[in-house]
Amino acid sequence: MKSRNAVLWHDGEKYTFRKFRESLRDSQKLKWNLECTDARGTHVEVSVCGREGFVHHLPYMKTDCSGRFEVANDSLALARLVLQRPGSAAEELVTDSGAVLEMVGN
Repeated sequence: MKSRNAVLWHDGEKYTFRKFRESLRDSQKLKWNLECTDARGTHVEVSVCGREGFVHHLPYMKTDCSGRFEVANDSLALARLVLQRPGSAAEELVTDSGAVLEMVGN
């Protein structure tokens, strides 16, 4: 069973997203694009991209200490978020560094 939530705080308001549609998830190149809509009709598109040549592959220990697994990480990734709230113009939030993206598996 999987349970995923994303929470966005923006202008003092909390948005909780429970259903996702991933259009791209690449743990080798560290790229992730997704869209989600909350129960109130707020829609968000997110694109996060690790910087080529700056993605680290770190070994993590399993919580039961039965082995290790690799996690791709970039703590200065690029990110773009488009927030569309019902009755409001779309807002675009962008950073050219400072987004953190970690990804494991396929």
